[in-house]
Amino acid sequence: MNNRNKILAISFDVDDTLWNFSDSSNAALSKTINVLNNNHTESSIKLNVEELQEIRDEAEICLEGIINDLDEIRKESFKIILARNGISNDTLLSKLYETYNSTKKNLTKPYRDVIPSIKFLKSHFKIGIISNGNCYPKDLGVENLVDFSIYSQKLSGIKKPNPMIFQIASEKINCSPSQILHIGDSYENDYLGAINSGFQSILIDRKNLFPKLKYSNINLINSLFEITKTTYFIERKLQ
Repeated sequence: MNNRNKILAISFDVDDTLWNFSDSSNAALSKTINVLNNNHTESSIKLNVEELQEIRDEAEICLEGIINDLDEIRKESFKIILARNGISNDTLLSKLYETYNSTKKNLTKPYRDVIPSIKFLKSHFKIGIISNGNCYPKDLGVENLVDFSIYSQKLSGIKKPNPMIFQIASEKINCSPSQILHIGDSYENDYLGAINSGFQSILIDRKNLFPKLKYSNINLINSLFEITKTTYFIERKLQ
């Protein structure tokens, strides 16, 4: 292998790559809906988790370039929900926000393959994070295993798949893009985003959304344990 393409660093996405963000967020939103209805007894507010998430995504689009902090965007989405239902209650707003955050925090745990796999990989490569989210290495107990971290909310909202965020990571660890392997769960943001930025890339499919027989043209794994196997290292020349 050309030394220019020899992998020297591995970067990871975080949400749904290192921990189960989607299910945890949905559980937190479900609990938030219960708190909302229990504390607003004048009328029942008919909302489901999907609607809450859609409102949050709409808020992020509307606030682009104004607010980058993802916690603040979530709080703004709760404000919108209350306003649409004719509710002006700062105490209730704070309760909804605290319910969502505390529930999600209690569910923030790494997948079982994360810590042993990263410990193994760290002996061979620099380890980093490139994330559009706001779950940090310390939240997952891997802060001592990570050499660099890049978060879009700290870059004025520059997000994957924008090549700029990958370029920033490359410059931060002084490696050429082709010497970095990025692993993430999003086909658009992680897999294609990395490849289009000159990185090597692997898509991690924890929820079996990409059957390997159908997507044989993709570098695809279902668990981080797969890339710690000796055979994978030999076949992929990750050394």
